[in-house]
Amino acid sequence: MQIYNYITKKKEQFKPIKEGEVSMYVCGVTPYDHAHIGHIVSALRFNTINNYLKYKGYKTAFVQNVTDIDDKIINRAKKDGTTHTEVSERFTKEYDEALSAFNINPADSKPKVTDYVDSIIKYIAELIDGGYAYATDKGNVYFDVSKKDDYGKLSNRKVEDMLNDSRGLITDGESDKKSPVDFALWKSEDEADFSWDSPWGKGRPGWHIECSAMSNDILGSHIDIHGGGLDLNFPHHENELAQCEAHNHSPYVNYWMYSGLVQVDGVKMSKSLGNYTTAQDALKKYTAELISYVVHTFNYRSHINFQEKIFKDNLNAVADVYRLFRDIDKRYSSESVGADVEGGDLEGGDASKVAQKLQGDFENAMDDDFGSAGAIVILNEAVNLLRSWYDADEEKINKNIVLLKDKIKKLSSVFGLFQRDSAEVLNGLIRYHQSDLGQESGIDLETIENTLADMSKAKLEKDYEKSDALRKSLEDKGILAVQKAGGNVDWKFSI
Repeated sequence: MQIYNYITKKKEQFKPIKEGEVSMYVCGVTPYDHAHIGHIVSALRFNTINNYLKYKGYKTAFVQNVTDIDDKIINRAKKDGTTHTEVSERFTKEYDEALSAFNINPADSKPKVTDYVDSIIKYIAELIDGGYAYATDKGNVYFDVSKKDDYGKLSNRKVEDMLNDSRGLITDGESDKKSPVDFALWKSEDEADFSWDSPWGKGRPGWHIECSAMSNDILGSHIDIHGGGLDLNFPHHENELAQCEAHNHSPYVNYWMYSGLVQVDGVKMSKSLGNYTTAQDALKKYTAELISYVVHTFNYRSHINFQEKIFKDNLNAVADVYRLFRDIDKRYSSESVGADVEGGDLEGGDASKVAQKLQGDFENAMDDDFGSAGAIVILNEAVNLLRSWYDADEEKINKNIVLLKDKIKKLSSVFGLFQRDSAEVLNGLIRYHQSDLGQESGIDLETIENTLADMSKAKLEKDYEKSDALRKSLEDKGILAVQKAGGNVDWKFSI
């Protein structure tokens, strides 16, 4: 399995520190406001990475933190007249609910900074004792970048270039640091509810030191994979790397992995720019299944330009799978097919061999740096084959169809796709399509299926005028009736 390692800028053969086990730390959210779709995209991608590692037989230890001490949370608490705890708990709960809606599995460990303040203080003190950090008369503590000769290696930046353009390196309350490139480990703060006691006075941890302390405590000093959004590369991960290597006198991360950004018109989606869509709004409009499918048509390192077109273009692809699964479930029951679905021939090949090839092609795509885009294409080809088998099978009970469907569903579970109730997903997609057409929701799956049944009946009775009228009524709602082999009628969205 090959993984693109950001620090070396190339794909490398994956070799875990401990055979059969993978340790992975991924930076989580700072819960000061509603999570936006960019947060969900990163979570979807690393959930898939974790799922695939498990699929490959690795025992994974997956940690994703909650940054519940941060200037933004403090400012939100002051604005709302409440505590940082209330703010962080409210938006963490909302974020967790969104993850669940997207079939994103909870991390094995979800540490909160507030539970690690004592450990962070100890970590900072050890950096000071080692000569890598210094305290000031103001009660601030900074990491001394000059003591780390290779600072900037992750982001490929040079300290001298940073010093020549030091804009933004000195923020409010940091005029006491020795160099503009030094960064805060502890920030002096004596306001009630926003500070903790320390050897340097009341204050709170700096952003970067939080992840260092939590990762080291839970996973140890040396981990396999560290991930997050690409926007975290500098300064957050650069500073985290410097802290950990200075503290531990050993390598910190073997593979640095980054999720590409969600963009709007080529600009990063962010709350500061106001160009974001909340996870709640995206769920309500597009459905979790369609969003997840679209995300996985891009490889995890790719940026995604968040625009209506990508959802329209993939609407039928998602609906096709769920309509087919629904048709198969209606025609075949587990009782009629039985537990043993091996064997049996159908024109097009033996299903066990087809399923075996499907699995091999899927793994080849995913083994190449978690290539979800290629894997989705392979799954779609299998769905097309499955549909042709289903259409040709008419009313016979054919175990090949069940076997291939189950294989597609199992492989798709790596992405969290195609595991939901078919009617629920299809009705959600219908609502989105109706909204996109500017129509009030006046149609649902049951209406479509009943109309198609009435169409077929009218054609059998040679009442073509009625059949055409029913077809037109669906077209007016953005639904196209599709004539299939054997006289069956299916449907698609008009795009």
